[in-house]
Amino acid sequence: MYLPVPWQQSCHDDRRTIRTGNRGPLLMKRFSNPAVIVLLVLQCCLVACAPLRSEFYRNETKALYEDAVRHYKEGDYDRARRSFEKVIQLDPDYGPAHAALGNLAMIEEDYDRAVASYQEALRQDPELEVELQPLLLTAESYQRQAPLIEAGIHLGQVYALVMEEDLATLNRRITPELPLELLASDPLNITPGQLGELRLKITELAAGAELSDATRLLFAYILFPDGGLDKTTTALIAAITKGSEPQVRQQGFILLGRLKERAGYNNDAVDAFLAAVEAGSPIPEVAHHLARLYGVDIATVLPVKEPVKTIRRPPPDPVLFTAEATAPAQEASGTTVVGTPTTNRIDPPSSQE
Repeated sequence: MYLPVPWQQSCHDDRRTIRTGNRGPLLMKRFSNPAVIVLLVLQCCLVACAPLRSEFYRNETKALYEDAVRHYKEGDYDRARRSFEKVIQLDPDYGPAHAALGNLAMIEEDYDRAVASYQEALRQDPELEVELQPLLLTAESYQRQAPLIEAGIHLGQVYALVMEEDLATLNRRITPELPLELLASDPLNITPGQLGELRLKITELAAGAELSDATRLLFAYILFPDGGLDKTTTALIAAITKGSEPQVRQQGFILLGRLKERAGYNNDAVDAFLAAVEAGSPIPEVAHHLARLYGVDIATVLPVKEPVKTIRRPPPDPVLFTAEATAPAQEASGTTVVGTPTTNRIDPPSSQE
């Protein structure tokens, strides 16, 4: 005959007690254990002290954050960063600390990290939106402009050279390797009035000037947002597509396809896009145009592109920064650099109560 060991017998008795509905003996037996009583008392104490414990951590976080802000305002950015990171380790939901790390990233011209920090701050504390949204937009704008900042050129310089009719210098500065469409749409370094003047001057000069293929393509991109199949744009693209620069020819065919599509000549647009592929343009650069014409979801055809490579360079405009020191930093070339730790700083948000 099978005889259960004592603990098995106890469990058998417990189940029989529950099954018969007489739970009193079972509860008395379990709560008569001193260890169980001690654990219950400790649990009650922890629950009762939870508000006090939360208040303690909140005060500790606030004190540590204010200490980090002090280091930040003193210009000791390394200690400030370490302190802000400790705040986040103690309280990952503390939005102002994430925002402060974004400010430090802006000072270091690390726009990818700045964008990530500001977005995390807004996720954790939506009340910071009014204060952080302008900074987030600025960081995103510099992030997109990183290739131009690395190349050291912007549309304001193009405007100056065109208005002076210094096309020889412009031809040297504008190379096929530059992101010319991005340069043509640069919103940070030219006013709307100057952009209008630039378009008029391009229309005046384009017909008889000696231009490189890359400069012609830049001019076509500058005219593209407001133009259609006008004489100047058509002549520029015709010269581009007959040029000797393969990369410029490819972009010229793509731009021609976009112009044809805008004018409603969809078959001609398809021909232009296919001509770009025949000229050597990578299929992913053309496929989304064809998908748009044929009504196909490009996400089901091609994978998502890789993120833009981080390029750390100083921002060209400190409009949203608080300048507390006036001495500008100088690059080796002698040009003024803005957005450096010695010239501009964004104060962190005030600590949360």
